[in-house]
Amino acid sequence: MDPVQQNFMHEKILKLRKVRSQPNEEEGMSSVKASPFPPAEYDASFGANGKLLLGFNGVHAGWASNIVECKTLKQHYLATIEGYHTTSVPNIGGIARFDQSGNLDTSFGNQGTGILEFRFGQSDGYCNFTGIEECDDGSIFVWGSYERYADNVLFYIISKIAPDGTTDESFGSNGHCRLDLIASVPLNLPSYECVVINSDGSLNVACRRPSGSSGSPLIIKITPEGLLDKKFQKDGFLEVTFGGPGSTSLSGIIHKDSLSEGILAYGIFIENGKTFGFLKMFTRGGVVDSGFGTNGVAVIPSQQEIYVDSLFASPDGKQLIAAGMGGVISNLNSFLWKYDLKGNPDPGFNEGQPVTHDFGTRADIWVSAMQRDDGKVIAIGSGNSLD
Repeated sequence: MDPVQQNFMHEKILKLRKVRSQPNEEEGMSSVKASPFPPAEYDASFGANGKLLLGFNGVHAGWASNIVECKTLKQHYLATIEGYHTTSVPNIGGIARFDQSGNLDTSFGNQGTGILEFRFGQSDGYCNFTGIEECDDGSIFVWGSYERYADNVLFYIISKIAPDGTTDESFGSNGHCRLDLIASVPLNLPSYECVVINSDGSLNVACRRPSGSSGSPLIIKITPEGLLDKKFQKDGFLEVTFGGPGSTSLSGIIHKDSLSEGILAYGIFIENGKTFGFLKMFTRGGVVDSGFGTNGVAVIPSQQEIYVDSLFASPDGKQLIAAGMGGVISNLNSFLWKYDLKGNPDPGFNEGQPVTHDFGTRADIWVSAMQRDDGKVIAIGSGNSLD
């Protein structure tokens, strides 16, 4: 698909997320349709009969959007909670910390609740959290977008939270780094995997230009203080591009590994009217790593128009799992492809070719995938009519 179509798809998915967080007008709660599957057998030892319900002072929050394991507390987790995309009910968003038994960690959050009400330091709009990560020192980075109700202005923010749950005001402006302000150009965060945290507290961030604007997608570097690191590549900006203007769309970045902290970017590009998925490797300093693939790039052939939605590096540091969707805009099938860390297709996985799946809807998308210790791949995603 071309960049216009990809932006359409990206915005469509975001719209679906917002609709999902709309409350029922009569009850003030999210509408829920009956599942076609048998009821789940909840683990009654977790939370209350297998469920941990999140809210603030009796006010129901929206849906939980991200969950990660804590690095400083064993068997503890952090989850982001969306607010409702409406002005008719209290718009509550935030972060919860809880243990493996479903008990909220009362040492975290507001007034010993285990839940931190958090909205990027804003108060007049809708939060969309797309990622959260805890550092080895207990500090927390959270990122996403904020849309003001008054004028529907949408901007993207990365915030830093101290280990005690207070905003770390040493980062950015009072703890918040608004990308369009530090970069002096409008920038979007394209996906969940758009921020990587380096060992020195700096960040690498994958950025997409807004729809209708010119220029290639970028990787920028943010200092531990929340400022644009102008020593990184060209005044803090690294362009990721193939061919002419508008030919490349960047989906996200991950670390090659924790030791080298190489930057592995992925997305699609268009050449001679054909769409190709790509993986491109850079060193920590933003220099192309020529030892990966062919001159630093692994290209996914264009038998199908493939959009790489997610990339997973296996714990053994030997393999990469690319997941996403392929086909045409009117009929998308999910796909998986496995590589080694040299950028070569794994011949042991479908003879080195991508695996596609059609679940019978117009848009079958693998959103993420991971590899188990036994080598098998677990993928999650969705199917939607896009109507």
